[in-house]
Amino acid sequence: MKKITFESLPNELLLMIFSYLSFIDLCQLFLDLKNARLERLLTSKYYSLDLSSIYFNQLRQFLSSSNDKINRLSTLIDTVVICDSSAGWMLLKHWIETFIDTELSNTWLPSIKKLFILNADYFQHYFIKSFFPPLISVSNTLQYLHLVFETPTFYYPSVLSELIRHHISVHTMILEVENGHEFYPNELKKDLHKMESLYWPNTVQLTLSIQYPSELVLLLKRDALPAIEHLNITNEQIHTVFPLRRYIPVSNIHLCDYNLREIADGTRLRSLLLRYLSLSDIILLIDSLTMPLLEKLILIDFTDRVFIVKQILDITPNLLHLKIDWEDFRHCSKTYSNIKHLHLVLDRIYPEPKKYFNIRRLTQLTPHLHSLETSNANIMFYEHLLGFVLKIIRQFHQLVYLILNKDGRYPAKEEIKTTFKEKLIATGHNQSFDCNNIRIEFSHLNELYIWL
Repeated sequence: MKKITFESLPNELLLMIFSYLSFIDLCQLFLDLKNARLERLLTSKYYSLDLSSIYFNQLRQFLSSSNDKINRLSTLIDTVVICDSSAGWMLLKHWIETFIDTELSNTWLPSIKKLFILNADYFQHYFIKSFFPPLISVSNTLQYLHLVFETPTFYYPSVLSELIRHHISVHTMILEVENGHEFYPNELKKDLHKMESLYWPNTVQLTLSIQYPSELVLLLKRDALPAIEHLNITNEQIHTVFPLRRYIPVSNIHLCDYNLREIADGTRLRSLLLRYLSLSDIILLIDSLTMPLLEKLILIDFTDRVFIVKQILDITPNLLHLKIDWEDFRHCSKTYSNIKHLHLVLDRIYPEPKKYFNIRRLTQLTPHLHSLETSNANIMFYEHLLGFVLKIIRQFHQLVYLILNKDGRYPAKEEIKTTFKEKLIATGHNQSFDCNNIRIEFSHLNELYIWL
């Protein structure tokens, strides 16, 4: 029997093994080996440096090393995850010390593209001036900045204010709040009205929490975000524990028809997500702001949904993707030929699939679908589902794929799934599709994919 050694393994398997090890583990295990093949493989890919899985002593040993190979391999780190730990603070201190002051240049990790800072509440905003500017200088590559805060209170607006003051702008900026629904107004120190004028010229995708709806005007103000295409905004005001009337900011900028028409610019927006805005503010926004390129609009936690859905669909003729409750959508009165990709959120569990949604009504609403997905409800794979699926395929001639029970949450027996698949192919062959081209898969639990 031929003896198998580690070095005899194929490159593909070695790379798979490497993927299960941290960057520092790889350095410690393999870089001292005199093996050109392993070194070539190690330097053929980029790595993540995740401080949440690295011990303090392990990082200290790595940073104190003078090994030229380690220094060279560190240039292949393109993602860094920093957390509130002794290792996280050590890395920040070391990183800042490596910056060249005269050039504001990031020389230690020059290939970094993504930076995650977890527990950002605990990182005082004072380091922004010395840490971030070198990462966004002309010679560096940072494209993705993700800060995670526990609440939107003191530290969140403080850090945001510093980012704005120093014009820290990269392609994707996410300032995430984990628990933003219960906090005291007197903990709020700043809002966008009290900060310097926003100017993030390089930001294409932004996720942000605001304290007042009027701050939307400042975000959409001309030249504030001149490259913005994807905007995700959460209004924290309505979830405070006390009434906020006495905390309303003093400003001449209000969320009103005039400001939205004269100051705001939504002409580059392709997707917009708004969370916790009042119905009146939503209506005002969509009536007053011109968004000719908008393809996706997501509204979370608002009232009178049917009315607002109709308003949105009427003013967004370029909308391609729509995720919506069927109970809301079925009451719409027009035909939306522009919608190509539809995700229906269904309700309840019915014994017959036709109870979930009316196919004929759906074809009237969206006759040119390329994809159709359903979620939330558990559509059972009984025999009468066969005719329902075939009717969908026949009615939508441009359909490319169909997904039932997306992100399935309920188990289905393997024999039931196999029988359903076989019967669907047998029933539909030469009637609705070519069985040689169709692809049917059960991806996860009761999630069914059909590619046509």
